[in-house]
Amino acid sequence: MSATGPTLLHSVQATRRLDGLAMAPEDQGGLGLSGIALMQRAAEGAFEIMLDEFPEHGKVSILCGKGNNAGDGYLLAAHAARRGYQVQLIAVCPPDELSPDAYSAYLTCKTAGITTTAFPTPIEHALIVEAVLGLGAKGAPRGYVADAIKAINAHPGPVFSLDIPAGLDPDTGHHELAVAAQTTLSFITRKIASQTGPGRHLFGRQRFSDLALPQRVLASEPGIPLLRWAPQSLSPPPLDAYKTQRGQVLIIGGELGMGGAVLLAAEAALRSGAGMLRVATRPEHRSALLTRLPEAMWLNLDAEEVVEAATGSDVLIVGPGLGRRPTARVILEALLPLNKVSIFDADALFWLATDAYLGKQWRDNDALKFITPHTGEAARLLDVGIADVEKDRLGAAAMLAERYNAAGVLKGPGSVIYRPPAEACSLSVCGHGNPGMASGGMGDVLAGMAGGFIAQAAAMLSAGTKGRPLFDAFEQAVLLHSATADFAVETLGMRSLLASDIIGQIPSFLRQGSE
Repeated sequence: MSATGPTLLHSVQATRRLDGLAMAPEDQGGLGLSGIALMQRAAEGAFEIMLDEFPEHGKVSILCGKGNNAGDGYLLAAHAARRGYQVQLIAVCPPDELSPDAYSAYLTCKTAGITTTAFPTPIEHALIVEAVLGLGAKGAPRGYVADAIKAINAHPGPVFSLDIPAGLDPDTGHHELAVAAQTTLSFITRKIASQTGPGRHLFGRQRFSDLALPQRVLASEPGIPLLRWAPQSLSPPPLDAYKTQRGQVLIIGGELGMGGAVLLAAEAALRSGAGMLRVATRPEHRSALLTRLPEAMWLNLDAEEVVEAATGSDVLIVGPGLGRRPTARVILEALLPLNKVSIFDADALFWLATDAYLGKQWRDNDALKFITPHTGEAARLLDVGIADVEKDRLGAAAMLAERYNAAGVLKGPGSVIYRPPAEACSLSVCGHGNPGMASGGMGDVLAGMAGGFIAQAAAMLSAGTKGRPLFDAFEQAVLLHSATADFAVETLGMRSLLASDIIGQIPSFLRQGSE
């Protein structure tokens, strides 16, 4: 459950700069490597991964396109043939269309006596190595390339993709037609699409090779952090801590028929370490709240009572089960002028997106604010289609931060965490999560965990005690939420995972930290 420093994800542009630096002359700060030398490193590394991932296969069909990615494939074919593999080499594009370095790799195969057949031709062997499209490809695949991708996906055997599955946008994961690989070996950098976006699952098992480039070269491009839960990042509670010093949380929501939302958020906040918690909800939910969580206090879902309780709270969690009745709007309008640290989720996001006055009040609020939309909510907040959000999740996250002057997380496959524009809006990607989390109540649990962590940090800061900045506390809650879900599915499975199962894992994960 612990981890060292973050892994980095890089864009195509950053990867090309690193590739260029590796080939730049030494007197210009480069390594002086040739393109064919880098291809040879890629081919040798790919062969070792192929041995490791597919040891039962001694025959391989290798499909090559026309970019440098194809050069990697041609050299892998020559390397595999020298090691006794039976190789079927298929040229998806004519060799005379190859880049100069890739053509040199093709000649290596020709000199070695490896026969190259032009596509379309039947794929003979169970194992496929796919080197059809690299980072330079743009737009949807067409012609023989599209036909080759379809043939690869229709083949019953495993597929090993070099650098990135063909047809996938490396920066966004968007695709119209792409290879579904069993294993993908990325070169030099880990691509953004491997961790977030609609094409993440197409990578299959992910392997990586930096092609033995030195750290000084790799470190020249900072990249986007891929974060994982690290319990050692938590600050221990002060030895003389008292309940208000561990933070006071106010949860506002739970209209009729939605009492479970505030119950889940409340329990998650307390299990995450909050010292005191109040729940503003309908009186009809009082007995359920007292039965399940006697540690929580409750008040009516009334604007006057909510404002009074909010004044003494360290963080507000607004939205779980709040509803879309006019009374919800009245409460939001009364809360926003307080300038309290707030987490807006669920129905609170609906009001931000659809009510121009409340949206302006929110943006003009000077307090640190967090929003936690899933893809559909993000689309409404940005007034775009859901497909537009999924086509560029990093871009959508940056737009949310800018438009709503907020920090937060864009939930989904590879949740994107973002800071507000005042903090230079840095982005990171959560390295945990699974499809089992696509069920009711998961967002309520996340909001509660985030509120619990933020409240503790806020209370320690206000008391002059050393503690995590509020955004870091939010970030840790996002990571813990997904990490507990990954752990839970190991025994429960994805289909049976419930939001309450996440809450049950919180104590064991936190116990590994500083307690």
